Amino acid sequence: MNRFKDAMSFLQTFPGLENSYLLTGFDWASLGEATVVDVGGSLGIVSCDIAKRFPDLRFIVQDLPKVIEHAKTKFPAELAGRVTFMAHDFFTEQPVKNADIYYFLWILHDWSDKYCIKILKALVPAMKPGARILLSERCLEPPCTLPLRQERWNRYVWHDQPPPSITRSCWLIVPIVMMATSNSQERDQEDWEELFQAADVNLKLEGVRRMNGAKLDLIIARWK
Repeated sequence: MNRFKDAMSFLQTFPGLENSYLLTGFDWASLGEATVVDVGGSLGIVSCDIAKRFPDLRFIVQDLPKVIEHAKTKFPAELAGRVTFMAHDFFTEQPVKNADIYYFLWILHDWSDKYCIKILKALVPAMKPGARILLSERCLEPPCTLPLRQERWNRYVWHDQPPPSITRSCWLIVPIVMMATSNSQERDQEDWEELFQAADVNLKLEGVRRMNGAKLDLIIARWK
């Protein structure tokens, strides 16, 4: 578990996955005094970075009990009171009611539709009109619409050295990898729309924001 948490922290330093894209890609200042729930937020690194930049925001970082116990020893003392931690299983009903943003960092792509819908449904009783779900995830563009290098990131992964051609056998199609390892998938905009609607008809896709250089997009859904 400690290795996994450290790996997730390291992943946020990978080019294109840095928190700086999230800080500038969403208009956090427009929220004013607001509450953000960082669901599955691990050590709270994302929440702490945003909290340092936007002092009007309050964050609640949620994860499983052992993760939260460890996270409480790691976060900056100067953010005490503005960043708090709560043990929570995101398959169960969301206990923080009437928050403004429920944020997920690269979580739903690890789960099949069945479980993604369960995660989203667990939020519904807590959401107020206008509340939003903010996802840092891939939203795949239609095939063959991107330069080859970007297309490779979206749809392929290599074991060793990048091959000269996508026809090489060492390439694995990312959706197949996700299906094989966790029975999950990457999704395009239509997939995300269908997922939100399956969770609740009042949950609407508001938009997808693509940021130049970022490996993840911001997918925004609004309640009612």
